[in-house]
Amino acid sequence: MAIVNTYQTLYPGYGQPTVYGVINGTALAAASTTTSFTTANTKGLSQGMTKGLVRVKIYNGGSATTAAAVVVQVTDGTNTYCVYNAPAFTIANAANSGLDYYIDFGVDISLTQVNVVVTLSVGTLTASQDLELVAGP
Repeated sequence: MAIVNTYQTLYPGYGQPTVYGVINGTALAAASTTTSFTTANTKGLSQGMTKGLVRVKIYNGGSATTAAAVVVQVTDGTNTYCVYNAPAFTIANAANSGLDYYIDFGVDISLTQVNVVVTLSVGTLTASQDLELVAGP
């Protein structure tokens, strides 16, 4: 599965995005998995980004999967802020269902990295995720 309807189409309301990144098909481990948009894998992230949108799409969890936590953190390399922390909930995550989060943020630091941390509640569970980042100064 991949992101089809990109959030880039929403961003013109905020001004043209300077940064756009997609990380598709990341396997989520049985416990906590951190996936990062960094200056190395996301063009333009080092140009003083302070606001944006993150999309987190979780799918293919097999039987009922509990996302114990979905956290989005931003950092400038020195300071780290949590801009989103979802409550835990269970999804009957068969092949045709999942979670799709839309997280907007604005901070007072110049971002060099955006981390998405997904924790599945039971050690035997697995799922996949697609991530999207749209950001600007």
